[in-house]
Amino acid sequence: MKTVIVFLFSLLSSSGLIAQIVQTSQLSALIKKCYSDSVQKTERLAALKFHNLINQYRKENKIDTLSWDDSLWLASRNHNIWMGENAKLSHTQTEATKYFTGKSPGDRYNYATANKGRSSWSGENALYNYNDNGATVEEISETMAKAAFSQWENSPGHDENMRAPQSHSHGTAFYLEPDGPVWATDLFSYQRFDKPDLSVSKELASADKEVLQNKNKTTGNKTETVKKIRIKDAVKLSSNLLVTLENSSKAKISKSAKKAAQQHADYIAYSKKITHNEMKNKPGFYAPTPEQRMMKASFGWYFFQQKKTPVSESITQLQFTVIPSDLSELTDKIVTALDVEKELQGNPVAAGYGVAFKQIKNTLNIYVVRVERVKPENQFLSELSSK
Repeated sequence: MKTVIVFLFSLLSSSGLIAQIVQTSQLSALIKKCYSDSVQKTERLAALKFHNLINQYRKENKIDTLSWDDSLWLASRNHNIWMGENAKLSHTQTEATKYFTGKSPGDRYNYATANKGRSSWSGENALYNYNDNGATVEEISETMAKAAFSQWENSPGHDENMRAPQSHSHGTAFYLEPDGPVWATDLFSYQRFDKPDLSVSKELASADKEVLQNKNKTTGNKTETVKKIRIKDAVKLSSNLLVTLENSSKAKISKSAKKAAQQHADYIAYSKKITHNEMKNKPGFYAPTPEQRMMKASFGWYFFQQKKTPVSESITQLQFTVIPSDLSELTDKIVTALDVEKELQGNPVAAGYGVAFKQIKNTLNIYVVRVERVKPENQFLSELSSK
C-alpha cells in the first residue's frame, strides 16, 4: 500500500485550534480535553513520547533519568502558544504582547503555578519546525517527538541541556499551528519529588492503545511500507523548489546572494546540522560566517555594500517520506518559516536561495537557506521621507 503524507489540518478537529493559556488550577480539565480533542491529544502524546526518548538518551549516557512535571509542561505549553501567535522563536517574551505570561522561563513558571510551584528552572530548550507528517495521531506525534529530539541533539547548547546531570525533572510541550509550524519547549528543573512518576507511562500506554485501535480500523490491519525516494525525484524536487522560491521572492534575486545561500545549503546537507557557522576542514566548507560567504561569493564587492545593506541569513529544514505534489503550498510554508527565523529586520534589497537535500533511510531531508541584503528599517524610512 502506498504511503501518503496527510497534512495535519486534514486530521485534526477545529476545537483544538484555539490557543489557550492555562494555569495549574485548570490542569485536570486540560488533560481530559487531550483525550477528546485530536489536536491536543497529538500534542500531549508527542510530549510523552519525547519524555521516553530523552530518558532513554540519558540512560545511554549514564545520567539519571528525568521525572515528569505537569507544571513545567504547562509553562512550556504557554510559551509555545506565545511563540506561535507572535511568530517569534525566543527564550524571552516581550511585555504587552498577546499571550504574554512572563519575560523569563522562571517568570512563566510562576505564572503557570500562580506562584505556588515547587520547582526552580535549570534550563530551557525551544524550537520550531514543520515535522508534522503522518496519517494518524500516533504517526504525527511520533514524527514530532523524534524530530524535536534530533534537532536538539544536533545543537550543542540544547544537547547540553538534555544531558545536564543537575536537572532532575522536566516538562516538554508541543503546539501545532493550523497549516503552520510545530513549536516545542522543554523546561528543566533542579528538583525531583519523592512521589513515583507513574502517570506518564500509564497515560502513554492508554493513548497508544486507543490510537492503535483506530489505526487498525482505518488500515484493515495491513502494514504500510515506505518506499525510498529516488535520487532523481529528490533532485527534481530541489530544482523545482528553488525556481518556485525565486519566483515568489519580493526582493531582486542576486547572483552573489544565491551563490552564498547554495554553498551554505550544501554545507548543511553534508554536516546534517542546522547552523549559521561553517568549520574549516569540513566537507562543503565555503566560508565561516554569512558575511564572509557573501564577501567571497561577490568577489569582495560586498565590502562596499555591507554598511548600507547588512546580510540576513535564515535556514529551515523539511522532511518527507513521499514527494509533495503542491509546491505552492510548500513554498508558502518555507517562506513563513524563514521569516520567523530571520533576526535582521528591514527592507530586503536583494536575495538568494539555496536548496540541498540529504536522504537518510526512507526520509528525504530538504535544507533551504535564504540570504538577503537588508536595508535597515530606520535607514529605509529616512530615505523614504526625504523623497
